[in-house]
Amino acid sequence: MGALAFVALTPVPAQAATATIYQTDPTTCRVNLAKPGAVLIIGDSITAGWFTASTAQYTAAGRPACINGQAGRATAGAVIVLASYKSAGMITPSTTVVMAIGSNNTYGAKNGYMRWQVDNVERVVGRSQPVVWVDVLNWSLSRGVAGQRVYALGTWTVNLQLWAKDTQYPNLRVAHWNAMIRGTYKKYLSDLLHTNAYGNTARNDLITRTVGPIV
Repeated sequence: MGALAFVALTPVPAQAATATIYQTDPTTCRVNLAKPGAVLIIGDSITAGWFTASTAQYTAAGRPACINGQAGRATAGAVIVLASYKSAGMITPSTTVVMAIGSNNTYGAKNGYMRWQVDNVERVVGRSQPVVWVDVLNWSLSRGVAGQRVYALGTWTVNLQLWAKDTQYPNLRVAHWNAMIRGTYKKYLSDLLHTNAYGNTARNDLITRTVGPIV
């Protein structure tokens, strides 16, 4: 209870509160997350926008998956969602938790925030639970050129904290999305943040490789 009370101190961000949640139905989640090699993927609009395609991709690959994505979701909200799956007993020892989150924390990112959120995830699931965290690339022009500079700086602020936590927690691995695409981002992205169809497939493949083989 202590861990859940801790994360609940931060409310769900207002911008995500009314956005549609694209999620695998609870019955399927419960069945899938009990299988070897299962993944629980919690994300933002990048995940939500390709929910149907990603579901089909993981199914075709024989990878049991439970997906939950919502546009505008920030990391604190994702941790609360994760806690709900944990309290429902859906996260089993065979589940890898995938946090595909952080892009909405890049504008004005603060040093320490992402470290705190990674610590929150570890409090929720425990240090024996496999966790994969997808790092970020957000060069959005949604706030103009000046805003893009802030997003770019925030991208590195977020990622530096994630990379540091990768070395702290043995159960945590970062999926290096930023390094994979930043030199050829037009191939993967539709708008300097969100993936196109090719990028979504590549991102899911990266997640799967980082999680590792089904054993």
